[in-house]
Amino acid sequence: MTLTLGARAIGRPELGHALPDFLVIGAMKAGTTFLFAALAAHPHVIRSRRREIHFFGSRFKRGVAWYRTHFPTGVELRRYRAITGEGSTSYLANPDSPARIRSVLPGVRMIALLRDPVDRAISNYFHEQRTGRETLPIAEAFAAEDDRVRTGRQRYLAYQRRGFYAEQLARYYELFPREQLLVLKSETLFAEPQVAIDRVCRFLELDASLAARGYTPQNLGGYDPSQVPASVYDELTRFYAPHNARLYEMLGEDWGWRR
Repeated sequence: MTLTLGARAIGRPELGHALPDFLVIGAMKAGTTFLFAALAAHPHVIRSRRREIHFFGSRFKRGVAWYRTHFPTGVELRRYRAITGEGSTSYLANPDSPARIRSVLPGVRMIALLRDPVDRAISNYFHEQRTGRETLPIAEAFAAEDDRVRTGRQRYLAYQRRGFYAEQLARYYELFPREQLLVLKSETLFAEPQVAIDRVCRFLELDASLAARGYTPQNLGGYDPSQVPASVYDELTRFYAPHNARLYEMLGEDWGWRR
């Protein structure tokens, strides 16, 4: 099906703010910031006022009217024959997000970037360490995750469970047709960014020939692997093996992450 640019948004008033045509839903520390920036550089994309809105996560009670204020008007989108979207990495892991998205944006197109969960968890740990919210050594932090998350006050320290991709995608597949969700391997984005960007453009029915060229991911984790004990890699690899197997079965493709 061929869609006219700007004609897909849900509830796009001529006067007033639109709702997004696409969402970059995660995962955290998987290249989502880079991908969103590359999409925003396309001449037929007008990005949200800010990238991480988290409306379908922690800010859902603010209401759809508040959410609309983050997007261009229908007039702007028609003028530039554009679509609009946002990217919030909390949407993939948050169990409430799929139903909330379905209730507001039943026809939205979504992109999920999935990074090897071992690398993703470690990158997430060092991110939180840099912010000052993480004070434990890495092995202790992973061991403490269940207790921390159970309290409900430190959910941002859920390093390992954010890599349960099959479980997370299953919640979306229960509510949306598969053709509305593009699942990409982050390692492909890192190694061949233009190939990945062009694929996303085709998924969003944008002219890939107009996509920004020369984009290179700048931050692939921000940590020195030598800082991580080999035992941490080994334990995480064993931990994720059954979760990755379920993901490969779901996608019909073995992505070859650590074994």
